[in-house]
Amino acid sequence: MGLNLTTDRLALTAFTREFIEALADRQAAEKLIGAIIPDGWPDAELAGLLQVYGPWVAADPLRLGYGPWTVIARDRQAVVGSGSR
Repeated sequence: MGLNLTTDRLALTAFTREFIEALADRQAAEKLIGAIIPDGWPDAELAGLLQVYGPWVAADPLRLGYGPWTVIARDRQAVVGSGSR
């Protein structure tokens, strides 16, 4: 994927345009980030942000990282949340 930060327990991955588009197909999105996505994720608030952020980062890929990030528990390879810069 594009921009990643890792610790012993967590992996943070910046949302890319490709990942945002893949969220319409959970299996494709999971394959793209290598982690299980829980039911109900992204929630309504994050989904609304993605409608704005997706086109914004698509217009200028240098903006990658200045928006939402996935938070993945490395021991479970599962999305446990999100954060935003």
